[in-house]
Amino acid sequence: MYNGGKERDIDVKNAKIKQGIQYTYIHIFMYLSACLIIAYIASASAKPIPQDGPAKTHIYLCTDESFKGQCENVEAEPGKCYNVPDGYKSKISSGGPDQGTFCSMFAKDDCKGNAFPFTFPGVMNLARYGFGDKATSYRCDFLSGFDGAH
Repeated sequence: MYNGGKERDIDVKNAKIKQGIQYTYIHIFMYLSACLIIAYIASASAKPIPQDGPAKTHIYLCTDESFKGQCENVEAEPGKCYNVPDGYKSKISSGGPDQGTFCSMFAKDDCKGNAFPFTFPGVMNLARYGFGDKATSYRCDFLSGFDGAH
């Protein structure tokens, strides 16, 4: 029985709907697959780089102004307190940490007493700030988001 093409129109519309649904499922599947692949790659690249030991920095200590006299570049583990090396106790007149590092010198052993904080490139004359020949200990830490003086 012919009903003016309506039956055929309905079939065509249903076919288009089914085809559209299948087309949508394929896009959803492809999108989710891409998201999973990207997430996997991102997680693999976000792993920390293994290190042989704790991170280290340095502080350059000198017995005279302007980084002269007897000088030593000593290694420091960030956040750890150190007493100054033998021969430097209460004799440091200038000093400076590595770039990206913040250090404090202390007037007493074990990072106690008055403190003098400073960053890279350091201080050429600690006496100018009332801290010449007073340091007996120090502690350094890395600065986050700081790339030193320009």
